Amino acid sequence: MIKRTLALAIFATTPAYAGQPIYVSMAECAGIMRALTDQMETPGPRRERLVQAALNWDAAAHAEAGQDVSALIDQKATQWRDKGATVVFTEDFKDWAKYCRSLAKHKGLKIDPGK
Repeated sequence: MIKRTLALAIFATTPAYAGQPIYVSMAECAGIMRALTDQMETPGPRRERLVQAALNWDAAAHAEAGQDVSALIDQKATQWRDKGATVVFTEDFKDWAKYCRSLAKHKGLKIDPGK
């Protein structure tokens, strides 16, 4: 019974994206960065860091997939843009941000040029 409860607890906290190919997750991260960049109207160093992070995720997704995934990244960016600027306060966004940081670290990717 304890094993079953533990398994259910782990399953309940496992993100929905855990079973998809890594390049799809990378495309999601690229899409998030693009959407954030588009929502940031004021030019400056912070926006430039987001632009660079989006480009780095884009390149990582293409390299991982071994093919052009631009359409997928565009689709992901549109989905995040459509959620509006307040999406950054949602659990979904927070989960993705945490996942993207973890994925970058796991893959040894230097995504944020400011760090």
